[in-house]
Amino acid sequence: MPARVTYWDTSAIVSALFVDRHSDQAFAAARTPGTHLVSSLGWAEAHAVIARIERAHALSPVLIAEAARGEGFQ
Repeated sequence: MPARVTYWDTSAIVSALFVDRHSDQAFAAARTPGTHLVSSLGWAEAHAVIARIERAHALSPVLIAEAARGEGFQ
């Protein structure tokens, strides 16, 4: 059986970092064996989303720092 390859676009990255209506799918994909790919553009866009959330004061600084480190995306 060929190895599974999962490409993580920005929306999937954000769903893995912050709980939203697609997070369950993102978490399931993260647990799937195989190769997982994230482009530098997707990661940069995810950091732009994190910065926008920070500017809006929508989350505590601790949660913003965790998201920026990618703690939910492991």
